[in-house]
Amino acid sequence: MEQFNTFEEYKLFIEDTAKMSDRRQLLTSTYITANAIILASIAFILKDYKPDIQFISIILVTSLLVAGISISFLWVTLILNYKKLIKLRMKTLREMEDKPGMEGSIRMYHIEDALYPPDDTKKDEPPEKQQETPKKSSGFSVQESMLPKLFIGLYVLFLFIFLYINLKT
Repeated sequence: MEQFNTFEEYKLFIEDTAKMSDRRQLLTSTYITANAIILASIAFILKDYKPDIQFISIILVTSLLVAGISISFLWVTLILNYKKLIKLRMKTLREMEDKPGMEGSIRMYHIEDALYPPDDTKKDEPPEKQQETPKKSSGFSVQESMLPKLFIGLYVLFLFIFLYINLKT
């Protein structure tokens, strides 16, 4: 049976986790671009808005707003999926740091836990110990998922205002 090097496996796992994190950042850039295209398209349609083609404009703008809402919901879902995957990988990296063959190495993921404890570390601690532990960060995923929620809110608000103004007349 072939023996493997724990440290080499650890390095490969770190590289793969970093690539996954990069893909998550690319995902955000892609969805920001998609939302920018939708907003630019709406602005283009409304720039040349004429009462004689009002029905077509209403259909186009409403469709784009609904598409923006749908895209933003998908974006939130993907962010949460990446959050779960990366959280699992970080937990696995912490466990790998405790394996034989890693003695003497700096346990960076354990060091980071002292600054920003993972979600699951405080649950088993008594209340007096929880107060001594540094506060959990709000996390990049939480902050990142606020952006598509902001887009959703703006799209919904604009949809109601747009339909109210156009259907009232």
